[in-house]
Amino acid sequence: MELDHTAALYIEVLGGFTARTESGNTVSLGTRKAQALLAYLALTPGRVHARTSLCALLWGDHEDEQARGSLRYALSDIRKGLGKHHPVLCTERDVVYLKPDAVIVDAVEFERLTRSDIPAAVRQAVSLYRGDLLGGIAIRAPTFEEWLSVERERLRNLAIQSLCRQLDGQSDPDMAHRLLGLDPLSEAAHRALMRHYAESGQWGLAIRQYGTCVAALERELGVRPEAETCHLRDRILQRRLGSEETHRSPTRGDTLIADRPSVRIMPFGSVGEVGDVASLASGLGDAIATELARFRDVTVFRSSYADEAQFELDGTVQRLGSHLRIATRLVERKTGWQIWSERYDRAAEDLFMIQDELMATIAATVVTRLTMLVYERAQRRPPQDLHAYECFVQGNRCIDRLDPEAREQARLWFEKALAIDPTFARAHNGMAFVHVQNSNDNVGVISSPSLDTALQHAEAALDLDPADPRVQYTLAYVCLHRREFERARRHYVRAAELNPNDPIILAHWGLAQAYLGEAEAGLRT
Repeated sequence: MELDHTAALYIEVLGGFTARTESGNTVSLGTRKAQALLAYLALTPGRVHARTSLCALLWGDHEDEQARGSLRYALSDIRKGLGKHHPVLCTERDVVYLKPDAVIVDAVEFERLTRSDIPAAVRQAVSLYRGDLLGGIAIRAPTFEEWLSVERERLRNLAIQSLCRQLDGQSDPDMAHRLLGLDPLSEAAHRALMRHYAESGQWGLAIRQYGTCVAALERELGVRPEAETCHLRDRILQRRLGSEETHRSPTRGDTLIADRPSVRIMPFGSVGEVGDVASLASGLGDAIATELARFRDVTVFRSSYADEAQFELDGTVQRLGSHLRIATRLVERKTGWQIWSERYDRAAEDLFMIQDELMATIAATVVTRLTMLVYERAQRRPPQDLHAYECFVQGNRCIDRLDPEAREQARLWFEKALAIDPTFARAHNGMAFVHVQNSNDNVGVISSPSLDTALQHAEAALDLDPADPRVQYTLAYVCLHRREFERARRHYVRAAELNPNDPIILAHWGLAQAYLGEAEAGLRT
């Protein structure tokens, strides 16, 4: 805090305690309670405090006479420390206060500046907040400790709000780290760092920051990030794609998919329909988009940023007598190639049941088709040109074959994916499955180096992206093989909660329930 030479005393209480005179000399006090008393008076300069209330605040556990004596001693200590400036401290028969025009206090200035609408004033307020109120000073006085706790939280919240205002739409890394130091769950800070890394081309760090945000929110609150944070992640992924995409002719089967495929979900049309059928058409597109978003294999766009999507899903709903016909198709936007289409005929009875069935079926089919497309196109590209997601898909195809040679190929693909992007949670999933299969060579062994390594990869994936249902499922799968049954159950349940229509998760959870002696429940799953 810069010295204003119109004041006799300058007191800093944010991040510790320091008192200085106008000449810059430090005011030395003999006890911590004298420091606490001066700080308490300084936070409300000019306010009159009864001696009895000050005794109760700092010496409430003492007898009255002893408390009054301790207060007199502390006041004497303060006057001695102030030297020629002791008139700043006013001590009358029953009251004590500091002269308001003779004292400048950093916390008081901080509060004043936070109320300003001027950005420069808010920046100055942020610079004044160097830490918690009286940070590092411990006082054995329950009433004072209670007051201090409340005030610390209030001032900390003011600092957080001020930092959030400063970071709105900005990418200042220093300010973002300051905010995370105060509030590790601040999505504004995580977004600022994501923007900072993306602007400097550090795509992996940007996505890793998103993973850190997801992990913190999941661990502390059990919630997903805000829509704004998810949209920023998607924009970063698309910018990364644009920066890496090579210029190719838009011919069928030749367009690069450098990262997770992105699909725009268009509103479904209704052919000459009104009422319930038109409502079904209107809601089906949104329902499919919501369901697709549960699968982390694709990036889903609705209206926002839709021009960045590589693929497009649309459809129509039409009544044919007592039946409904729902037609849908998946098209590559750049080439116009129709990748997949299907027609569903259903009795026009329970429209909500139709919507629930088709959103799950169409979403799972779209994910399967696009993942296969990534694999097929990656097959036609030199291995050294592949991106992390393509390597992951290649490894997944190998691991499905189960034989030792394919397992080794899968391991190499997953390692390559992690070498390209160490923050890619799904690649850790793949490595976990490889090591579980290695452990199966020693049937009946509860613990083995392979299972230990599998657990390390599964836990690494969980740290990176706990909101990915396949990450939860992989950890459950590893725990099941390690015979950590309750832990396996917990993560299977969480995976099914995150995506109740993922056929892989449901199939393995049903099988696991049978292993756990719950065959009937497994059949229902």
